[in-house]
Amino acid sequence: MVKVIFAREDDEYSVSMNGHARYSDMGNDIVCSAASTLGYTLWGFLENCDAVNEIDTIERTGEMEINCKGDKKIVKTAFDMALIGFLQLERAYPKFVRVRADDYK
Repeated sequence: MVKVIFAREDDEYSVSMNGHARYSDMGNDIVCSAASTLGYTLWGFLENCDAVNEIDTIERTGEMEINCKGDKKIVKTAFDMALIGFLQLERAYPKFVRVRADDYK
């Protein structure tokens, strides 16, 4: 299962993803591919955005973490869009994706 956790504290936003969906064989898993695409899209946007003051990322097999500080309006909008994408993925594949955003307000 892919587990995704969104959090925010003041002007710092973070998302962590870990696990494998196991929807299909490795290399053919559309759920893992979709989750990875959402994570890499957020990461790419933030790395190329002038409104970001600080970004720290971790990437390992089956794991990605993004921590970011920057213009609250722009960074929050980027994280909100990613959260919506992950929630839609969770809705479509509830046995394979879990999203938590308890600390994301």
